[in-house]
Amino acid sequence: MDHVSKAVNNNETAPKQKHVRGCILYTWDTKSSQGFWSTLKLQNPQGDEVQAFKSLVTIHKVLRDGHPSVLLQGFRELSYLEILASYSQRTPRGYSQLLRAYVNFLKTKLNFHQARPEFRGNMSYEDYLALKQSSNPNEGLFHSSLFSSSLLNSDLFMWQLRGCVNPHELAG
Repeated sequence: MDHVSKAVNNNETAPKQKHVRGCILYTWDTKSSQGFWSTLKLQNPQGDEVQAFKSLVTIHKVLRDGHPSVLLQGFRELSYLEILASYSQRTPRGYSQLLRAYVNFLKTKLNFHQARPEFRGNMSYEDYLALKQSSNPNEGLFHSSLFSSSLLNSDLFMWQLRGCVNPHELAG
C-alpha cells in the first residue's frame, strides 16, 4: 500500500487525491480496510503533527468513499483515533486543537453509522430514498437531523479554530 505512505507524508500540503483514491480503491478491491489501517499505523503518523492531520483527512475520505466494510472496521479503530488525538497535547506548530476536533468529528461520524447502518459512508441520495421508504420516516429524520447537528457543530468548531467564524456573530 504505497498510496498510504504517499498520502500521509510530512509535507505540509493536502494529501494528493490520486494517493487517497488509491487507498479507497484498495478497500474496494480487497473488500476490507485491514491493510489500509495496518499500513497507516506503520507510518507512525502520531510522530509528526502534519502526518497525523493528513492521516485524519485520509481516514475521513476512506470512511466516506471506501467499501462498506470500512465503516465496520473503523469502529474497531476508535482507540487509534484517540492515539492521534492524544498527540495533540504536544504539537509545536499549532495543530493540537484541529487534531482533537477532527478526531471528534470522525468519532461522531462512526457513532452515527454504527447506530444507523443503513446509511453508507457518503450519505448518498440512495440513502435518502431508503429513508423515505422507511415505515417511520420521522424517526429516521430525527436521528439524521441530530447527526447533522453534531456534524455542523464539529464543522463550526473547526472553522472557529481556523479563525474563519466568530460564534458570537452567528448568534446575533
